[in-house]
Amino acid sequence: MDNRYAIGLFLAAALVVLTSVAALRAKVPAQSGAVDPNRRALVRLGGVLGLGFAGLVVRLTSITVLNASSTADRVGQAPDGETLSNPRRIALQVDARRGRILDRNGEVLARSDRRNGDWERSYSAPEAAHLLGYFSPLRFGTAGVEHSRDGSLTGAEPLTLGEAWDTGILARPPAGHDVRLTIDLELQRLARELLADTTGSAILLDQRTGRVLAMASSPAYDPNDLVAVSEDQIADVDQVWNQLQNNDDRPLLFRATSGLYPPGSTFKALVAASAIDARAVTPETVFTDDGSLDVNGRVFPEYNRPDETKTEWTVDEGIIWSLNVVFAQVGMQLGSDRLTEYAALFGIGRAVEFELPTASGQLASRDDALQDPASLAATSFGQGELLVTPLHMAMVMSAIANGGVAMRPLLVDAVLDDAGDTVTSSRPSVARNPISSESAATALGLLYDSVTYGYASGAQITDLRVAAKTGTAESGREAPHGWFIGSAGVNEPVVTVAVCLDFGGEGGGRALQIGRALLDAAIAR
Repeated sequence: MDNRYAIGLFLAAALVVLTSVAALRAKVPAQSGAVDPNRRALVRLGGVLGLGFAGLVVRLTSITVLNASSTADRVGQAPDGETLSNPRRIALQVDARRGRILDRNGEVLARSDRRNGDWERSYSAPEAAHLLGYFSPLRFGTAGVEHSRDGSLTGAEPLTLGEAWDTGILARPPAGHDVRLTIDLELQRLARELLADTTGSAILLDQRTGRVLAMASSPAYDPNDLVAVSEDQIADVDQVWNQLQNNDDRPLLFRATSGLYPPGSTFKALVAASAIDARAVTPETVFTDDGSLDVNGRVFPEYNRPDETKTEWTVDEGIIWSLNVVFAQVGMQLGSDRLTEYAALFGIGRAVEFELPTASGQLASRDDALQDPASLAATSFGQGELLVTPLHMAMVMSAIANGGVAMRPLLVDAVLDDAGDTVTSSRPSVARNPISSESAATALGLLYDSVTYGYASGAQITDLRVAAKTGTAESGREAPHGWFIGSAGVNEPVVTVAVCLDFGGEGGGRALQIGRALLDAAIAR
């Protein structure tokens, strides 16, 4: 049952009940005195029937209007195990013209064109495949923004009273809305190009608003190859799907939001900011690092000291030269309880609230794991059992660079009507405020020093202020994961980047080069 029928039924029921009650009241004498028992019984019967009918209408309205999406999307299971979708829903999807998906500047990323009587989806920006997703009603359903904004793209979810009246009362077919994203197509293409021939991801955020300027994952896929709106396309898309599923590099995985990795030394930015905020250390606090640290019999070697004759190092120098032994001690000085608390404040171990699904990750595998001093030490320099997504680390960097405030990442900027006017728009909102503005400014100063004097010096950009941290994370293979997080602006940071390359070597190598190029391009735009 369509929403318009349910609404019409509700109005009709209301009219019947009101008319019946009015008629019955007219037949009952207004003066006091005895009332005909037959009339009294008739009034009661009418009331009971009216209430019952109204309850039925409310229930039908709940099913067909309030829960329309869940009802339409319900699937069943055939005896042979095949998933059975709602055939009427599939027919409606094929017959309906979906709205376009646009970039922030109005560039068309996805559109529908009539071919052989059906509306077929085409994608002019496969560089944004994981963000756009795919529309494959006869085979794989929807993914990405095609899934999260399906109701807007099809017009099945009225966004104004006028649309509700047109579709619900006047029975006019709904018009699909355009969905405008926050991404800049040129920056998205650059991110995808920089990731070519690698396995990894890159994220570019406007840290002041949380708007996603680019978010790419490699390897990827071409959503055009998965479009199936007619029977003659099924064999081809099934072949492509099987190839994607059997690819060991997992091109369907959106690494930026769902890939989980140890963050390596990029986590030192969080630990430094937390320890400073908790007043456990200052940038000038000194720790001993003579080349190794023994924690309850577990020895942590130091590979990054630029001067082997020097044994005393400040927290600032620990960031500049990415000293594991120093940050093992910073973490122990902060303590397991406070590190756990601050990690949660930064969102570690929690799924980031976002337009698309995100992985939660973990600080450790058990709540009490960091009570072990050796585990606490390893976690404090980004190893141990710690797992994060690149989006997590983009949020960490953006919080430090944005005065201690991490904005909720936004991917959809607005929903537009046929005339191009805004129907609904997304407003920036705060996701997390893990540290004070003073602590953020101090921690940001350490990351400026990392670029000015230390291992992240390759991230320097002429006429820009850049704060950054590289990371090299053990992967279980010979080649480590390479990380880079950073923020840049003319006078102060306004754009944040996070890059993670699977088995990509040291973070000061290609990961840094990709991050630097994206920051430079974003500021220039």
